[in-house]
Amino acid sequence: MWWMATAWAEDAEPAPPAPERPLAIPAPGRPPPMPPVEGRAPQVSDAYDLRAVREYREHHLTVRTITETWYTTTWGPGWGWGPAWPQTWVHRDQRVLLFEGNRVIDVPTALSTLGDVPAQQQLLRRISNHRNAATALTAVGFTGMAATLVGLVGFDEARTLEQAQTWSLVSGTGAVVMLGGMIGGAFPAARARTLLMDPMATFEAGEAERRFREHDDQLAAALGLSPAQVDAIEAEGRR
Repeated sequence: MWWMATAWAEDAEPAPPAPERPLAIPAPGRPPPMPPVEGRAPQVSDAYDLRAVREYREHHLTVRTITETWYTTTWGPGWGWGPAWPQTWVHRDQRVLLFEGNRVIDVPTALSTLGDVPAQQQLLRRISNHRNAATALTAVGFTGMAATLVGLVGFDEARTLEQAQTWSLVSGTGAVVMLGGMIGGAFPAARARTLLMDPMATFEAGEAERRFREHDDQLAAALGLSPAQVDAIEAEGRR
């Protein structure tokens, strides 16, 4: 019967091929993009998108209100002999600062980034004038301090009433000049610091935010980022 089995096997139709089983490890390919999640950075699909996201994250401009809080402790009242207890004082300082990415930048740097070079140069000249005035007044204050010391030494070594009166006048005049120079120099120095770091001293209300948005829109368009990606990056920075 073996020849019959052989004949049947030769005349039989070939069996259909077995279906291919999927591999346990999928073939390498480009994964589908994940849906955006609110408050998280956007998912990137290739190296160019990653570079674009990093570039935007590092160079987009924002205006933020920063609140600094610090604590101090004093002992009181405790006059003379008696009980005393600690008192905690809380100090808060609220400021408006400019950021490029996560870095604080000054106002001249922000104007340079916006491409407004004439406004930057004008602001730098104003800051320089205030700093020069502060330096000159501080030098006058130190001159008055030296005159005060010289007057005190001369008053101590005076031998006559006229000499004592003269050196007393020198010492008193030096003290007035010292106080005037030191206090007067503090005002232009503070003004220079304000012009350097406070955007409200240079920009009008809402002007910085508007110009920063225009800059960020141009940056996002140049990098090829979608509005959803930009919103996700900015939401991540606000957390």
